[in-house]
Amino acid sequence: MAWEIVVGIETHTQLLTKSKMFSGASTAFGAPPNSQACAVDVALPGVLPVGLQIMGYHFAEARMLGAAHQYQRATDWHRRVPKETPL
Repeated sequence: MAWEIVVGIETHTQLLTKSKMFSGASTAFGAPPNSQACAVDVALPGVLPVGLQIMGYHFAEARMLGAAHQYQRATDWHRRVPKETPL
C-alpha cells in the first residue's frame, strides 16, 4: 500500500461584526469565557449549521466547486435558519 501526501490549508478570519456568522451570539471583546455562545455554537444535537467538506485532486477546484454547487441546488440547507435555543 502506497501513501499519498495531501497538504491542506485552513484559514481563520476575524470579521468586524457584532454577532457570529451562523448565530446571534455576541462577539464583544472582554466578556467572560464561554459567555458568548448559543446552541449552534456549542453544537447541540438538532441545531444548524451542518458542515460539509469536499475534497478533490490537485488543481481540481472547478470540479469541487461544481460539486458543491450541485449539492446546494439539491438541498435547502443554506436556506434554513437555526432555532434559538437557550443553553
